[in-house]
Amino acid sequence: MKYYVRIGSKAFGPFSKEDVLTLAAQNRVNRSDPVSTDRANWRPAGEFPELFPNRAGRPGPAGRKSASADSEMWYVSRDGRRRFGPCTTETVIAMLAKRELTPQSYVWKEGERPRPFRQESLFYLFLPADEAPLPPERPADPPAAGEERGRRRKTKGEKTLIRAFKKRVTKFYKLYLCGFFASVAVLFIGIGLDYLGAVYRSKALERIAFSSYGLAALSMLFSVAMSFVLVHRFWCAIQPHHASTTPARAVGFCFIPFFNLYWIFVCYFVLARDINAVLPEDCYARADEGNALTFCILAVIPFSFLELLAIPAFRGNFSIVIPFLFFLALLVQSVVLTSFRRAVFTLVEME
Repeated sequence: MKYYVRIGSKAFGPFSKEDVLTLAAQNRVNRSDPVSTDRANWRPAGEFPELFPNRAGRPGPAGRKSASADSEMWYVSRDGRRRFGPCTTETVIAMLAKRELTPQSYVWKEGERPRPFRQESLFYLFLPADEAPLPPERPADPPAAGEERGRRRKTKGEKTLIRAFKKRVTKFYKLYLCGFFASVAVLFIGIGLDYLGAVYRSKALERIAFSSYGLAALSMLFSVAMSFVLVHRFWCAIQPHHASTTPARAVGFCFIPFFNLYWIFVCYFVLARDINAVLPEDCYARADEGNALTFCILAVIPFSFLELLAIPAFRGNFSIVIPFLFFLALLVQSVVLTSFRRAVFTLVEME
């Protein structure tokens, strides 16, 4: 059973029974504080025998022992990189009181995913008031139609930021698609002109076809540049959720020769896994991990061949198959980026 505690005009929760016992042992919840199990009917906490089993007041030493974190061990991380623990609940609370941890620091149990302190209900009341806002007030009316129960309503400023983010991403996404489809169209035009030039033995058609190949290559390079901008934006969107790397590293390391043959998997496949780790399992808009892995494999082949051309022993071994593999990789990449865009838009709306 879950409990909600109201202190003044603020409602906190949901808490488990052990959480309320811990708060009572720390003198944060009194017998007279209103408590509810459904956020509608409120009664004094002393009327809940499972929370205050004796009439003397708060739990005694035995209650404190049962509510202590000897059975609940936590791991904490101030910057999301180095972790400390396992720690008891009292130890974590003491670190919060000494401001050794901030509301933006991470806390988690063994086997769980790290989350900020402001998302952990047990530590709501222990966050310094001047560093983090209190949890939202209990709504007087039920949530509106179409709005999930328990989801915090976004402020006007947050909605403006979300719209601006989606607008920027959509702009770069359209530029990416324009470059991709332009390269495809010009490439097939060049192939057709090249074929006609060979049939009719026309040097003029062959020169135009060669120019078309160059224009298609430029369009592909523009499309690739826009794809890196999109990937950078997607990595930025999941930074508050304990991302595996930073946006600058995700994109910058892709330009390191030979090392990028490994890093392309981090840039795309790990990004897909990080996005899906944040989204609910039943969410319809999830990143396509299978196509992300397929794109990484297809991209490694032409990239590795082009990098081997820098070695004299491999020069002159260029195959016509390589450009088509590169084109196939770009085709799969368009599917992957489309799924990333849909999943990230869903993520920012859910935050």
